[in-house]
Amino acid sequence: MNKKDGQDYDVVIVGGGLSGLTAAALLTQKGMNVLVVEQHYFLGGCAHTFKRKKYVFDTAIHLIGGAEEGGEIHNLYTQLGIRDQIEFLPVDPLINLCIDNHFYGIPANLQKLGQLMGEWFPADSKAVKEVLDEIVYIGSLKGNFTFQDLKKISELERLSYKDYLSNRFHHPHCEKILSSLLLFAGSSIDELSTFKMMNIMASYHGGGFYPKGSSQQLSNCLRDYILQNGGDVKIKRTIKRIDIQNNQVKGVVDHKGQYFKTQSVISSASFSVTMNMLNNEKVKQEALNKKQVKKLKPSNSAVVLFSVIKNEDLPDQLAHETVFFSEENIYSETGMLFNPENTEGDPVISVSCPSLADADLAPTGYSIVTFMSLCHAETVESIRDNKGKEYILEKFLSVLEKKIPDLRKKLVYHEFSTPSTIQRFTFNPEGAIYGWKKTVSQQGVASIASKVSIEGLYFTGHWSQDAHGAYGVMRSGRKTAEQLLDSNIQIGVSL
Repeated sequence: MNKKDGQDYDVVIVGGGLSGLTAAALLTQKGMNVLVVEQHYFLGGCAHTFKRKKYVFDTAIHLIGGAEEGGEIHNLYTQLGIRDQIEFLPVDPLINLCIDNHFYGIPANLQKLGQLMGEWFPADSKAVKEVLDEIVYIGSLKGNFTFQDLKKISELERLSYKDYLSNRFHHPHCEKILSSLLLFAGSSIDELSTFKMMNIMASYHGGGFYPKGSSQQLSNCLRDYILQNGGDVKIKRTIKRIDIQNNQVKGVVDHKGQYFKTQSVISSASFSVTMNMLNNEKVKQEALNKKQVKKLKPSNSAVVLFSVIKNEDLPDQLAHETVFFSEENIYSETGMLFNPENTEGDPVISVSCPSLADADLAPTGYSIVTFMSLCHAETVESIRDNKGKEYILEKFLSVLEKKIPDLRKKLVYHEFSTPSTIQRFTFNPEGAIYGWKKTVSQQGVASIASKVSIEGLYFTGHWSQDAHGAYGVMRSGRKTAEQLLDSNIQIGVSL
């Protein structure tokens, strides 16, 4: 039963995405009195789905790693005792990569990938193995770092993935195959940190999966657990103010003026958005005016076409996740991003068909097909303001029809979103879909630590700790919950 407004809470969590829900579930398991506040009318953030007619669409998540036995997500649901409430469908290949009409089925397992690449490119087998062995090793590090490990990580953080791969291989497709998860990082390889890319690849090493029933099941299971364990979840509520007294969190105020007492707040909002909630103007300005914070840039946004196609019209080459590269477009942001005014552009394109894994997402005979390209929010929204959303859609369809001829004629249903759509539903600045941009230039400063100098204020999710995807944000939620519990134990708070 929900507690009344004004109730005291051990922890208030700002944001009902996967990171906030993960932290809340783990804290309620330890007997803490937790409130989750979500300003939208749905939970899950990017792990949200919507239904149109009889079609179910995932807003963002089509693949997850860590659901294998012993993996991050498997262990979380097992620890909570709810592993049997969600079925993870294996996806293989993880990515069907098309490089200028040449298709490669990319497995999640990195050793298996190495074997395949050795068959495809025998002259490069040794170099490929060296790269994949290093990625597997980096992914195996769980916190017990040696001095040499820390030195290597520091080097990889400062090294672009393009420079890491450069001059290693004879065949040019090796670099592209080893960059097949590029869209999960959100930056071209000339800007992307090698350490970031390695972590993404390692997170899928145990397999790729799709949650049966859609990605919404990830958050629904956590929500139900929180409620069953005495926690509260409030949707359509916005936290307007975090009350700070003597550098200590004392409570929060929502948009209705309700005050909730608490000494701990976990925020999954961005650092700047969270700091602007503080009632202490001096502390707020000191935080926002830090040079490294002012330089931070949000990640790229995206244009997304949600569609339905008859199975008989579905191109044979499409898999659960098909990604289209050209010979050059991964090497620079200009080449990688969709720009409606660049008529010669050939951006990186992702085509997701989750109904190939879970046929129940659409009626018999139909498939869910989602097309996505990254874009620069300001560029696309300026064009939308001047020429309209339909203009951008027509330009995107023209790009897509270079890969899938006559696509317009095959669409049974479609709905189109631009960065402003994403911003409206996620409240992320500029419609950013990966938190802060994960580039070499801001790799370190973009990883806001889960604990900051204000007592009782914590951060979690893809705006902190360099989290990526469902795996990363749920891992971030776990680590933040653990840190908060450790802090409480250290100061003598009984749990």
